[in-house]
Amino acid sequence: MSDVVWFVFSPAGIVAAVFLGLIWLLRRTLALSPPGTPAPRTMAPGDPLELIRAPLFYLLTVTILYTLSGTYAVTHAGARLLAYGYQPFGVQYLSPGRHAIVLLGSGSYVARDWTGARLPLLDRASAERVLEAVRVFQLTDPEWIISSGGLTTSSPSTEANGQTMRDGLVRLGVPASRVQVETQSRTTREQATIVGRMLASLSIDQAILVTSEAHMRRALASFRAVGVDAVPAVARNPFPAPDRPGRWLPTSEGFGEGAFVAHEVLGLSYYWLRGWARF
Repeated sequence: MSDVVWFVFSPAGIVAAVFLGLIWLLRRTLALSPPGTPAPRTMAPGDPLELIRAPLFYLLTVTILYTLSGTYAVTHAGARLLAYGYQPFGVQYLSPGRHAIVLLGSGSYVARDWTGARLPLLDRASAERVLEAVRVFQLTDPEWIISSGGLTTSSPSTEANGQTMRDGLVRLGVPASRVQVETQSRTTREQATIVGRMLASLSIDQAILVTSEAHMRRALASFRAVGVDAVPAVARNPFPAPDRPGRWLPTSEGFGEGAFVAHEVLGLSYYWLRGWARF
């Protein structure tokens, strides 16, 4: 499902949607009768637009939907709705006991040079989450940070996100001895299941869940479904607002956030139907 959502919001998805509409329009146009011949039975005589009305409507709909889904002002409003009710984390939300920060990954990229040397890098969402995890660590001094995220593709240009985030945490001052790394999970459901077992084995009384604000609702619901009632610590939005004119036009930032929002909306519905979410 995730791959389909990201394809739909990619340049290839836009081209594919428009191309299908143009093929449909071309086929209908070729079906029109030459001038002076009776109209096909599929359309009323004297109404040559009847055959092409449906593909024209499809192309208009595709244009409107992609314009809206790529406009930052629209997609950001959707992200804010998903994040409604969440506030920046504070120590007042914690109960006494042993605490652990659970840091959920988003993705990593591995840069390479001509000799094969590697430089793993965090994507923007993971970078924001790492920064928030460090802030929460400094506020709470928990027993552990669990850095969770595995490989989602077999591409050599990726690395298990849990490891890349762990390296980022250490660079920002978190002691390596306080970080547990989980690199087997590929989905939020798997993160909740695997990390839930880790929390139990570490005798943790309360978990602090760190992820992006738009992802938090599904993440919390997934952890509740496996018996972990975590405290949310939302990271900042990884999609910065463009300059004012760009907020009302389709942009790469708009399409990026639009794909993220669509992924979360569909993910929430799917997890609820499968019984993987408890709200």
